[in-house]
Amino acid sequence: MKLLPALAVLASLGRAAAAQPAGPAISTADAQSLTQNARTLLDARDAEHALADAEAAVQAGGGADAYAARAQAKIALNRPDAGLIDYAEAARRDPARYGAKYRALQAQLQPKTDKAGQKAAVGGVAGISIFFIIGLACAGVALLIFGFLFLRRKKTVGKSASEL
Repeated sequence: MKLLPALAVLASLGRAAAAQPAGPAISTADAQSLTQNARTLLDARDAEHALADAEAAVQAGGGADAYAARAQAKIALNRPDAGLIDYAEAARRDPARYGAKYRALQAQLQPKTDKAGQKAAVGGVAGISIFFIIGLACAGVALLIFGFLFLRRKKTVGKSASEL
């Protein structure tokens, strides 16, 4: 019977240890330092390392600045859609600072998608469907053939049998 209370104490200690983080906790000051370091790396054109620092800052709870730094790093790595998602979160957390940047990036990415989709759907020359162009060409050829046959027939109808 003495074993049961000892097991209960050990189980509660195990739960308490599991609730604590395994690694060292990153403070808010560290998250701000990582965010600043990410911005410095972006200025130095080292987007991959900047993304790693910005990821760590976001994981540490760095706030809107961390999300914005991660967005800038993703955009520098030619991943604008992923950057737009991070700017959306930064704008949600701090609309005064990042709302305009989010809307500008969203507007910048939107027309590219629409134009690309339009070109693929329309095709042809100057926005005119290739099928419409071929149809017009066929109609023109048919009119030429019928016109030529009509003129030839008209010349032969007016002549007598002896003139042919």
